[in-house]
Order: sequence, then structure tokens, then C-alpha cells
Amino acid sequence: MTATNSVSAPSPLMLSRNPEQLRKSLTRARIDAEAWRLRYAELHVAYVELLARARAEVAESRTSGPSRAGHLAGHLEEIGLMPPDDAEPDALVAEGLAVVARLSGGA
Repeated sequence: MTATNSVSAPSPLMLSRNPEQLRKSLTRARIDAEAWRLRYAELHVAYVELLARARAEVAESRTSGPSRAGHLAGHLEEIGLMPPDDAEPDALVAEGLAVVARLSGGA
């Protein structure tokens, strides 16, 4: 996945001749880096939460028979990603894998 920016970067030669432009470019780069760091932290927290809920589902299925999917269902509903009642599990997995492939630079 590649980040794009609508502002073109000044050339290194131009930056070496214009300290003010260099300062602006460094400030912009610092702000961009902080935004990416925060976004990564948000995604990491979401992943850890999802993984914890999935592990709880597995533990529940081992102790109380068939999983009720309560842990995951509540989380999916909370974040607005609950699948439709008529959704096919294999289709949902395929959809997810297609998104991963697209984000990874695949087809």
C-alpha cells in the first residue's frame, strides 16, 4: 500500500537553497508521520480487540458446546459490520481475502 500526497515534493537542490522551504517540508513530513503513527495505533488496537474476541469464541466453544458467537457479534454490531442474516460464510471469507489482496497490491 502506497501513501499518496497531492503536494509535490520539492527537489533536494531547491531545499538546500531555501531554508524556509526546508523547514516547511520537514514540518509537513513530521505531521504526516504523526498521522500515520496514530492510524497505525488505531488499527493495532482494533486488531488486538478482534483477536481477543476470536480467542474468547474459541474458548467458549470448547467449554460450552457450540459457539454462540456473542463476543464477535456484539463487536461487529458495535462497529457497524454485522453481516446480513442471509450472508454465506464462505462468501464473507472470499470478500475479506479479496480486500487483503487489493490492499497488498494484488489484483
